[in-house]
Amino acid sequence: MKTHFTLEEYQSLFLLGINNQADSELLKSALTHPTQMAVYENNHRQTLLTCLATTFIKTKLLLTPARFETLADLYVQRTPSISENLNEYGEDFGTFLAEQLATEELGLVIDDVAQYDFLKQVCYYAANAVDLVIEDFLTLSLDEQMRSSFVKKSSIFIFKSKVDFNALEEGEVLQVNDKSGYYLLYRNQGKVKLMLIDEQIFLLLTLFNKSKALEELDAHELEVLPQILAQGWLVLAPSGQP
Repeated sequence: MKTHFTLEEYQSLFLLGINNQADSELLKSALTHPTQMAVYENNHRQTLLTCLATTFIKTKLLLTPARFETLADLYVQRTPSISENLNEYGEDFGTFLAEQLATEELGLVIDDVAQYDFLKQVCYYAANAVDLVIEDFLTLSLDEQMRSSFVKKSSIFIFKSKVDFNALEEGEVLQVNDKSGYYLLYRNQGKVKLMLIDEQIFLLLTLFNKSKALEELDAHELEVLPQILAQGWLVLAPSGQP
């Protein structure tokens, strides 16, 4: 009976064992505790690498697949997952890449591109929220309206960057502008969409990262507010939410 196996062979035996297709005695002799741990660790590593590759699509495009794999492997070694939910794994991957590419021109923008990829992932898996019914809200008295608190919808994400993400999406071309653009990611019919927004809308949406009552807004913010409400980007904050 064979007693020496490569990790790849251990991996194959492990998978066959799961499907009840491996010889039980061979499986028992091969998968001792140390080798079981090696198989588990390799499985976990491959899972995290796959997670990064499927999340950071534009980042991988800019780095090239080979270089992305090398850097992703280093990141996984330094940053093990501490959560069962892998949808948000890699939140600081962009910061890590910027440090690794600090002496290169790409290092100036790679953090922004990675952030964009990450926010698209989080936006896609964000929890659904009950939309605000404007008609119902308008039936409230003015005092009740002003005391109402709102928060940004959980599937809405905003960011600013000098990278032209429309160009990156449409032509897979990296174009860096002199001034920052303001972007919003939202989910529509199961797909994540990108749009440019005005700076004033961006600043107002930033205020609603946390619950905020309308009476806390100034005159200019109240003037901009209807544009945001009409788009459905805000929802009534649950009672007691900070």
